Amino acid sequence: MIVWIFIIVAHFAMRRQTKHEQRDPAAFRAWFYPVSNWVAAAA
Repeated sequence: MIVWIFIIVAHFAMRRQTKHEQRDPAAFRAWFYPVSNWVAAAA
């Protein structure tokens, strides 16, 4: 479970870093972001 929590935290950090960069919208797509991260963390 700790590994999954670190993955979720890393995903949030990566999204925050790359938020202002120009990139292909299909390059990194996560379904239901950020709701899916919070649901996974709560589970």
